[in-house]
Amino acid sequence: ATGPDIALPHGFGSQRTWAFTVGLLAGAMDRQTLADLVAGTAITGYGDGAVTLAVPDPARADQFATTYRDLVARKLGEAMRRPIRLQVLTVAPDSGSGDLAETGDEDMAITDMADVGRGSRGAPPEIYPHGREGARQERPAVTRDTEAKVFVVPECGVSSRHAWSAILAELARAGAVGRANLDTWLRPASLIGRGEGGSLVVGVPTRLAQRRVASRLLADLEFAVLAVTGAPLPVEVVVANDWLASYPDQGLAGHGDRPAAVGESA
Repeated sequence: ATGPDIALPHGFGSQRTWAFTVGLLAGAMDRQTLADLVAGTAITGYGDGAVTLAVPDPARADQFATTYRDLVARKLGEAMRRPIRLQVLTVAPDSGSGDLAETGDEDMAITDMADVGRGSRGAPPEIYPHGREGARQERPAVTRDTEAKVFVVPECGVSSRHAWSAILAELARAGAVGRANLDTWLRPASLIGRGEGGSLVVGVPTRLAQRRVASRLLADLEFAVLAVTGAPLPVEVVVANDWLASYPDQGLAGHGDRPAAVGESA
């Protein structure tokens, strides 16, 4: 089940909140079981203290409403920093309607979780400095963005998107990377593939970001990866478009044009 990224009362979007919650669940559940359970699920609503979770099939919806009800409600409460009730909506893959079953009030969860981290759906817009008075301004070159495929990170049993959200949350929790560096250099990045020796490939928008992350933030990033995956995986920092152009099987078709960042060309 997919849907719009709706705003939630703790200040973050539903997609990032659910991804963060899945990261919390990864520390409490068998990884393969979790991956099977959350595939295709999404938060689709919130009201009066109740979070609505859309699930693609009745069997898994029943698991959410019974076996995993207390655990999921508790982790959602931690992520949202408030007590919540869990509602499960069964939505067929090709249907816009579903059956809603609300769990009881005993699912209220009180939380003391640290900051989830500010939401970001991509790189901030590039800022082009004005030239000196009278200087001719060059029109920025246009490059074709390629979107990386979402893949499973077997070490933690969740998708690359969920794993990256959990890594960012761990960095925010640990506090080793300041908020400014986290928001500027790491939130616009993403996990885009696996490299030699099983390394995690982190794609950033520009060469400036690549240099900054690789030179100043790499050690903290690898510690966060260890905390999330339980494995001492090396991290390779690359310019996303360049790497995906070299490994086209890792990416989807280009999905948009954007101006090249200042200093991005070789």
